[in-house]
Amino acid sequence: MGYESKVTPKKMQISIPSYFRCPISSDLMKDPVTLCTGNTYDRESIQRWLGDGNNFCPVTMKNLETQELIPNHNLRRLIQAWCVANQSEGVERIPTPKQPLERPQVDLLLRDIVSPKRRLQAFEDLKSKAKESEENRRRIVEGGAVNVLASIVASNNPETRDFNYSACEEAVGTLALLPIDENDRKMLTQSKLLSVLSLVLCTGSLQGKRNVASLLEILATNRDECIVIGSVEGLIGSLVQLLEEDLHRTAVKTCLRSLLAICSPLRNRVKTVEAGAVKLLVELLPEAERGTAELTLAVLELLCRCAEGRVAVSEHALAIPVLARKIFRVSDLATDSAVVTLWAICKYSPDKKIQRRVIESGVLSKLFFFVQTDYKSRIKLKAADLLRILHNACRDQVAA
Repeated sequence: MGYESKVTPKKMQISIPSYFRCPISSDLMKDPVTLCTGNTYDRESIQRWLGDGNNFCPVTMKNLETQELIPNHNLRRLIQAWCVANQSEGVERIPTPKQPLERPQVDLLLRDIVSPKRRLQAFEDLKSKAKESEENRRRIVEGGAVNVLASIVASNNPETRDFNYSACEEAVGTLALLPIDENDRKMLTQSKLLSVLSLVLCTGSLQGKRNVASLLEILATNRDECIVIGSVEGLIGSLVQLLEEDLHRTAVKTCLRSLLAICSPLRNRVKTVEAGAVKLLVELLPEAERGTAELTLAVLELLCRCAEGRVAVSEHALAIPVLARKIFRVSDLATDSAVVTLWAICKYSPDKKIQRRVIESGVLSKLFFFVQTDYKSRIKLKAADLLRILHNACRDQVAA
């Protein structure tokens, strides 16, 4: 149940008592908690403050001996009573917030996860609690959940029939909900664990594959981790295959975000192209909604930073017309990616036929817009350079 209450014209006219407002956000507190300094804040606001690395009270500026947040039940009841008293003015009562997990609860859930008889229900309960709040996710991690979940994944052997897909997929899905720090990422990118993830991505359920794609996006935060992930046999190919397999598009965005994260090293971009990603991405574009189109174009732009990607885009009959059509049709992000991709395939291709195909796509008038307006400098420069390349192609064609 959410804490947000509807704001009506009547409610906007009501003066909220100052002691009901959070000192950080100035909004009506929904879940008031008190710091060791005695000052009270809305839980969401103070958690964000502490999460940004601040270890002092926003009001008193005193250093905190502890970051423990104590629920202020009395103040919450007063706020709820005030809301009820003003219902006729359009104020809705704030529901009683769910309290964060306590360590004994985390320990019990993790013990149940280890037990095969209680495992599935424990997974559901743990994921439900993790989705409730950032505080719950932090406490779950502090309780040792990452190690427990990783051990369940690692207990499966890809080389034998001793493979519990259900438990493995649930463990991966739970891991994908949690904040993973550097040490945990190193543990989760060990070759044995990644081999298990690759097998799930290849032969698991659609939800299991989506869980793996989500986790891979989290793990691929630097070049070294990306290289390790990309070196696992069949992993990138299975991730690309997911784009074609997912007929209902429930995992496409997750898959695209994962590819964006993994493909920062050149070798991974080449593997992604060799796995047939360009064909799938181009054919995904025409009917893609905004978010999917932005991600698809971003992946294509990234793949065109390698020669193999540029060749694959150039050779696909639909690629250039679709890229040209997406300029100004989706969003600024999509437009930028489409322009840079067209620039890359024209800039680095010796085949003049490609430039002529770009001209035939009707992109020239759009490129003139970038040059003549106060658009972002990076894209404006790319558009100007692409115009120069296309102008030279036209001149050479006339001369011939």
